[in-house]
Amino acid sequence: MVAGWFWITREEGIWLLPSMLLMQGYWLLRQTDWRLQWRAILGFLFIPLLASSLVVLTINTVNYAFYGTFRNNDFRSSDYQAGYGALTRIRHDNWQRYVLFPKDAREKAYEMSSAARELKPFFEGKGGERWLAAGCNQTQTSPCPEILSGWFMWALRDAVADAGHYNSARDSRAFYRRLSAEIDDGCRQRPGECLPMRKTLLPPWHEGYLSDTLEASWAVFQTLATLGRIPPHTQPSEGDDKHLALFDAVTNGALTPTAASKGAWGEHTLRSPRDQIRMHWAQQLTTGITTLSTYALPMALVVWVMWSVVAGLQLLRRRVLPKAGWWLTSAVAVGIVTRVVLLGFLEATSIPSNNMLYLFPLVPFSLAMPPLVLWGMLRSLSHEPEHAESPTN
Repeated sequence: MVAGWFWITREEGIWLLPSMLLMQGYWLLRQTDWRLQWRAILGFLFIPLLASSLVVLTINTVNYAFYGTFRNNDFRSSDYQAGYGALTRIRHDNWQRYVLFPKDAREKAYEMSSAARELKPFFEGKGGERWLAAGCNQTQTSPCPEILSGWFMWALRDAVADAGHYNSARDSRAFYRRLSAEIDDGCRQRPGECLPMRKTLLPPWHEGYLSDTLEASWAVFQTLATLGRIPPHTQPSEGDDKHLALFDAVTNGALTPTAASKGAWGEHTLRSPRDQIRMHWAQQLTTGITTLSTYALPMALVVWVMWSVVAGLQLLRRRVLPKAGWWLTSAVAVGIVTRVVLLGFLEATSIPSNNMLYLFPLVPFSLAMPPLVLWGMLRSLSHEPEHAESPTN
């Protein structure tokens, strides 16, 4: 159920899939009596898949009843991805990082497609300027003459809505399909101006993306290990008197000041002796945890790699299945690696992603990794054999 909820509420739902498959693989490898119990094994696997699917399918069904489209996310729909992919397959005169639909590509699109021409007033007007400014301001990019890729997906939806094609799901779906078909037809007539057909949100591949992704992933991992070196701080209390009073009642504690004066992190001076003591302890804990994580996380991953090599050799030579500790630790390690690489890829290709905002969901994994490695290694040193179990055990 949680997996289904995670999938419909997060854009990076695929992040946890490798870890879940690893744990599922461990359970499957422990089943020995497939010939007699294959129904029970498949049934056991089907139950969580069914529960997860029911969450997603319920949202899809409700959307179909209200909007006439069986989907839970516009960006995941094949129609939107077809229109998006068609626009981003047009070749640029000069490649720029994070730019998918520059001025020269837009002019070519307007020539190829009547649907694209409907988007021209938005992209060449105040709508395009608004999204250009949003991306440039948030990334502190200067000069910034184009809408950046992290904001282009939203700009495209706004452009289609501004052209009057979001009055219904069927209308938007038909428009994206027409946009894709017209651009693809134009590319067939002018093949030198287009990349191969694409129906995806992934940016067109550039020759430097692999090395850039590896370099960015290392930088992202360093940020994770050091927890961004963000000091503890208090944010100002904001809102009208009514909502501040409600928040005060719920938290049963004094609110932070609402004065305009702020420090480097937006913090306010703490006048209460109790708050000063709490902030002092928060600073001590933050310093200790950051220092520990900076060294413990890399060391834990190195030990896990060595442990994995030994476990692999034992499996090949003696047909001994690694113990549960290795599988659990590996699931956490794979979750760390997967998200770090995903953010590294985004950093290299689409949007600045080396920040704790995108890494915070991974912090429980990173903090759990060192004790898990220690616990798993101690378990592996024990002489208790790993027995295969049936689905009923």
